[in-house]
Amino acid sequence: MFTRQMQLNEGIRVEIEGQGDLNVLGSQERILRLETLREEDVEIRQEAGRVLLHLRDDASILLWQDAPLLLRRLRGDFQGRGLKGPLEAEEVEGDLNLSNLGQVRLGQVDGDVSIHQAGDIQGQGVLNGDLSLHQVGAVKLARVEGDVALQEAASLSLDRAEGDLSAGRVAGDVRLKEVEGDILLRDIAGAVEVGRTEGDLNARQVQGDLVAGPVDGDIVLDTALREGCTYRLTGRGDIVVRCPEGTAARFLIQAASWVVPPSDVYRVERKEEGQVVVQLGQGGPEVHLSTDGEVVLGPAGDWERSVHDFSQRMEEWGRRFGRQMEEWGERLRERLQQADWERLGREIEEATARVAQLVETRLQELDLDELGRRAEEAAAQAGERVRQVDWERIAQKIEQATRQGMERIQAGLQRLQERLRRQAAAEPPTPPPSPAPETPSPPPPKPAPSPLDEERMAVLRLVEEGRLTADEAAALLDALE
Repeated sequence: MFTRQMQLNEGIRVEIEGQGDLNVLGSQERILRLETLREEDVEIRQEAGRVLLHLRDDASILLWQDAPLLLRRLRGDFQGRGLKGPLEAEEVEGDLNLSNLGQVRLGQVDGDVSIHQAGDIQGQGVLNGDLSLHQVGAVKLARVEGDVALQEAASLSLDRAEGDLSAGRVAGDVRLKEVEGDILLRDIAGAVEVGRTEGDLNARQVQGDLVAGPVDGDIVLDTALREGCTYRLTGRGDIVVRCPEGTAARFLIQAASWVVPPSDVYRVERKEEGQVVVQLGQGGPEVHLSTDGEVVLGPAGDWERSVHDFSQRMEEWGRRFGRQMEEWGERLRERLQQADWERLGREIEEATARVAQLVETRLQELDLDELGRRAEEAAAQAGERVRQVDWERIAQKIEQATRQGMERIQAGLQRLQERLRRQAAAEPPTPPPSPAPETPSPPPPKPAPSPLDEERMAVLRLVEEGRLTADEAAALLDALE
């Protein structure tokens, strides 16, 4: 393992190009400590105001947490933790996993991106994988090819997402220009503006303006409608609006059909072909709903509030668990920083040397010449035993045994044939009766063989097939007499 350490001054920037995976951990010390497998895997250059690193294999870096870091090009995965200075990744071919960071600027990332606890995030390039953000600042992205999952952010602005998008607990505005998948928005404190959407739109607990469309799928709006806010939904599927008890609003609906619950709270003020105006309560904001499908108005059910409360409790539990894990991770990081890696390396080298010495000692104790001499003696004894075998005598014994066996089989067959001839002479076949002169009758059938003859023939077939010897066949025939 090759280790290189240097001191860093205020304002110096670290720039890295790498061929493998890279792990960077922030440190309170003003140092840069690099670890690679071999010394030839790293090239370090220092220029005015920056340190340039070229890595040919995987590496780990302990870096001053306030130092700015620039990843020019990395072919592997990148993992960064505890970096308070600005981080910029121009091109990363693997995954990007970041936690406890300051500001982040992303270029092109071919893998997935996961960021937990960071400042503002800006993405100018294309993120080709999935994106997961948790507890971050203002997010402004250009294009995400995969799915987007955001939880707890200052704001969100995205030009294009080709997968599904979910965002929750956003303190500011949410602006989405184009989304090819489904959209789920929940607990948005600011305004929501959604452009072209090919999937469904589900918005819950939106406190600001809501302007969405065109939406190719269905739209579900479940929120309290606030005075002074603008609501305009345009879609091609169905639109469902659920309002909690006590909500007041004026719905201007343009749709193929609509469903209003039979209640005194909902009043149809004007009704024309394809258009209807419905008043909910007294006053309230105007809600414009336009779709090729159906519009359904109704109250939010108790079960929906129960599900929402349960979801909030689960999110709170997740946040507490996340904070606990972060505390444990910080403690572990501090212990790793305080570890005496040089002493540990020396102990490992000493242990390796002791093992090598022990193996060498055991090899020296072995008398290799004696082992070779014993092997040669065993081989010579085996060869002598093979030479002492009388192969001609063995062949004569095999030939004699074969000839005796054939003679026994032939004698047994002769005895069997003689018995069959005697049996046939003792029992001549009975001639058929003379036919009547009036009507000639057909000749009688041939008498069936007796069971005893069938058993004898079976014994003969077994002998011919080699399944019985002549002596065994003779014994069976004697038993049948």
